[in-house]
Amino acid sequence: RKKCRPNHPGPSLERRGPSFIIILKSTSGLYSNLKHPTPADINTKAKKTAEYYNKLSPKYDKLYSSYLNHTHGHFLTHFKPEPGDRILDASAGTGILAKKILNNVDSIEELVLNDPASKMLEKAKNKLAGYSNVRFTNCYCEELNFEKQTFDKIICLNSFHYYVDQKAVLNHFHNFLKPGGKLYMLDW
Repeated sequence: RKKCRPNHPGPSLERRGPSFIIILKSTSGLYSNLKHPTPADINTKAKKTAEYYNKLSPKYDKLYSSYLNHTHGHFLTHFKPEPGDRILDASAGTGILAKKILNNVDSIEELVLNDPASKMLEKAKNKLAGYSNVRFTNCYCEELNFEKQTFDKIICLNSFHYYVDQKAVLNHFHNFLKPGGKLYMLDW
């Protein structure tokens, strides 16, 4: 696995598809081979990544529109929300994907958008201001704190490679999913 590079601008626009998409049902014991970094590593690396995306936020949507449209289109062929779902988008960015989901699906109970980059999240808040079933959180995924069995579905799109403590994040996701809930992960 390549080491995270927080200052890396992201995927090349020449790339024609995701490296993988994973749909996992809630289960246990799948992540035992991942190692925990130190808290100092998490703070330093995660902070650099968030700072990078805060600086990129004013031009993010335009700069990555082609890539995001392609990636989101592929992702949405696999993602099937149902009426009454509670959904977490773990690294929601500027809310482009959330808006597509909300425009295409009726009666989602709640969509929670999290992003550690506060300026990206502000863009999402502006885009989704008219939706009453959307809420926002601003923290690193390693520090997410929801009740157990809160979500029917969790989305992790184009961001898992940035998580410093991937094992902790996957364990959080497992705990946050309702029995039979699904984790939708697409990364490059």
